Amino acid sequence: MLSAALLLFANSLLLTLRLSGGDSFPRPLRPEEERNCLERAAAGDLA
Repeated sequence: MLSAALLLFANSLLLTLRLSGGDSFPRPLRPEEERNCLERAAAGDLA
């Protein structure tokens, strides 16, 4: 009984943290930005 309550609490906490807006990964680049970065890298700019 206690383990079920702890599991429910843990799931609720994880769901709350997930919905709070904390992004795990940065947003992907737009196609224009990606193309620009690839062209600069091909030209030797590795920043």
